Amino acid sequence: CRQARDGDILFSAGYKAGLRQYIESGKLESVITYSSYDAGYISVSEAVNEISGGKGNDYMLEHFLIDKNNMYVQPYVQMLFPIG
Repeated sequence: CRQARDGDILFSAGYKAGLRQYIESGKLESVITYSSYDAGYISVSEAVNEISGGKGNDYMLEHFLIDKNNMYVQPYVQMLFPIG
């Protein structure tokens, strides 16, 4: 891992609120992320299922590529700005 230099194109897998400013400014090209709401919902649902004696299921969370051109479009707005 090295420090980014001017002209480098950076991408991120995963998302934290502080990355928004880097996407907007162009310092970060894009972010690949998933809906935290969906992940939490599935986790709780599966926990209840297993506590009730059910068998756990495998899930593939949908992922999204977000950049400065689509960051203000639904459903990405809710992912990047969850409280609003």
